[in-house]
Amino acid sequence: MNNLDAYVTYMSLIVLLILLATGWKKELFGEAASPLWIIISIFTWLLLSVMQLTLGDIVIELQLVVPWIWSLVLLKVRWKHTEQLIQLVVISLLIGCLLLLYQHVVRLEPKLIFMNLLLDRLILTVVTMLVFSRKRYVHFILLTWGLIAYEAASYALKASSEMTIMGGYSYFSIWMPGIILVSAAGAIVEQLRKWTVLLQHKFEKRE
Repeated sequence: MNNLDAYVTYMSLIVLLILLATGWKKELFGEAASPLWIIISIFTWLLLSVMQLTLGDIVIELQLVVPWIWSLVLLKVRWKHTEQLIQLVVISLLIGCLLLLYQHVVRLEPKLIFMNLLLDRLILTVVTMLVFSRKRYVHFILLTWGLIAYEAASYALKASSEMTIMGGYSYFSIWMPGIILVSAAGAIVEQLRKWTVLLQHKFEKRE
């Protein structure tokens, strides 16, 4: 276990709980999310964080089950047409490919690391999601699927026979702060949009 990944994950979880307690539920998880189910999900995640499933040379951290179930529930609730599913899968694969490409590029040329490896991957993921959608549920699904696509691709291309951990703290060190950052960015963009519309109305009245 990477101590930095674990530290970032749990610090992000604390920030997430503080934001939920101060009224950021809508910005983080949308209007439909029940506070009770959010709390149950967090406790379930904590419980499953000490459980693993080993399949050959892959270790699956069972805490991964929680965001995956939520992503499937969101998909079922918001389902409109097959094209929507294809778009989500394609963008998730794109996120995974971008992260994998970044990983290989900085491995060859470490000077290209902008801040540090973790922050660069986090920013790359969040920016990609914001480019393609402003909807909270879409961000949740893309983040969940995109990161597992990245880990699956890393496993498929690995050269050694060492054990691969999927859904561990390296996953959640991007997933947890990713939820917070993309929600904060979305809220800021929405507020700027409202201010722009308000200013536009004021100028129209003056004319």
